[in-house]
Parts: sequence; structure tokens; C-alpha cells
Amino acid sequence: MPFDSVVSGGELMELMGKDVHNVSGEDLGKLEDFAVEPVQGRIMYGIVRIGGGFLKAGKLFAVPWSSFQFSTSGVMLDVQKSVIDNAPSFDKDNWPDMADRRWGTSVHNYFQAKPYWEEEQKSPTEPPQATTTDPSSASG
Repeated sequence: MPFDSVVSGGELMELMGKDVHNVSGEDLGKLEDFAVEPVQGRIMYGIVRIGGGFLKAGKLFAVPWSSFQFSTSGVMLDVQKSVIDNAPSFDKDNWPDMADRRWGTSVHNYFQAKPYWEEEQKSPTEPPQATTTDPSSASG
């Protein structure tokens, strides 16, 4: 099930807490949260948690939203477990400034993903542009 970078709150709630696996079936953690760009409402990052549990916070990782794959079998990332294990992490009480493009560039480079701010912006309110011919301008 493909998700655009603009999704409804209900769709996000369905994804929160889902296990994340790689294409080899290895457990990579849980999709714990999302970082949303406040102006356009685009999802910038999925926040994956590894480890933790009762009274343990675990490690958090911001993964570019474009790196995720969604299907009926779950949430997947096309990376080896070692990529997640060695990714830049943060803890629940000390989140990075996800609007900082220098930080974002380093995360996108790490995951070999194109930065979201370089992708073509999709506006859910803009209708598709149609090509029309004005009959009054036709010669004949």
C-alpha cells in the first residue's frame, strides 16, 4: 500500500507502533512516530525505535519517509540491519532539529535517499493541469 508524503491522520495512526522489517525479514524496530513539516504537512521522517520496553527508552532513528515501503505484510525498509544499528540516533528527550537542512542532508545521505525538499512538491489542493484549446483562437 503506497503512501504519499501527505496522508491522513487515520492512516498515520494505523502505522504507529507497527514492526519495521527489511526485505530479508529481519526485525529493524517499530515505527514509533513521525516528523511532519509544519507548513505543508508533509511527512519528513518516520521515527523508528530499536530496543527499549518497560521503563527503557531504546534508541530512536529518523528515517527519510521516502525510504519506507508499505504493503499488506507490513512496514519495510530496503536496508540491512547493520544500517539501522549504525544510523545516527537520538533519545526521546533530546530530538534533533529536523528542520535543519544540514542535519537532514546527513540523514538522507546516510539512507541514500533524495531529500524531501528536493522532491517535486505535490499539493493536494491543486487540480491537475489540463491542456485546452481556445476555439476562438483556432484559424479556419
